[in-house]
Amino acid sequence: MAFTSFLKSCVRNTPGNQFQVYMCPVASITSITLTSNEVSAVTMNSSATFQRVQGHLDKVRMARVANATNNFNETHTLTMRFNKFTTALSTWFYGTDGVVNQVVCGMVVIRVDGNGQAWISGISPAAIEGVLRPYQKATINFDSGEAPTEEDAAQPELILERNGAAPEYPFDSTITATIVGGTATFINWTT
Repeated sequence: MAFTSFLKSCVRNTPGNQFQVYMCPVASITSITLTSNEVSAVTMNSSATFQRVQGHLDKVRMARVANATNNFNETHTLTMRFNKFTTALSTWFYGTDGVVNQVVCGMVVIRVDGNGQAWISGISPAAIEGVLRPYQKATINFDSGEAPTEEDAAQPELILERNGAAPEYPFDSTITATIVGGTATFINWTT
C-alpha cells in the first residue's frame, strides 16, 4: 500500500461524548466486521447485548495514545463520572456480575462522540490483532469531599484501560444511526 495524502476538511468539531456508553463482556461478541476501516456489522452470541451505562453529563472522556516504532501499540482510557454513590451503582461496580468481575475476562465499549459518531473499542477483527485485547483494567475512584461547596466531590469515577495493536473503530453511518436513534439490535434499550 502506497503512502497517501491527508487533506484537512473544514468542518466543525464538537469535543466530548454523550453521557451514555454501552458495555458488554468480550465473550458476548462473536465478531465485528470492518468495511473500509468502519464497523459494518456486529454479531453477538445468542441473546447477549450491550448494556447502557449512563454517566454524569459532560463527564465521559476517551483518551487514546498511540505509539509506533517497529511495532504499533495504542492505549485507550475511558473515564466516566457518576452523579453520586448509590446502592445500585455500588452493585453495578462490585456485584457478582459487576464491572470488577467482568473486566477480568475483558470488556468492550461503544461510545458516541460530540459529533454524533459511534465508536467501538476493546475488540478487533482477528485479522487485525490476532487476539482479543479488551479492557482488562478497571479503577474506581471516590472522594467524599470535605464541604458541600466542593463541586467535583462525591462523584464516583470509573476508569477502564486497555492496550493493544488495534485502534478504536468508527461505526459506518448506517449502524451509527441505529445507535444514536436507539434501535440497534445489539444494545439493550429496555433496562
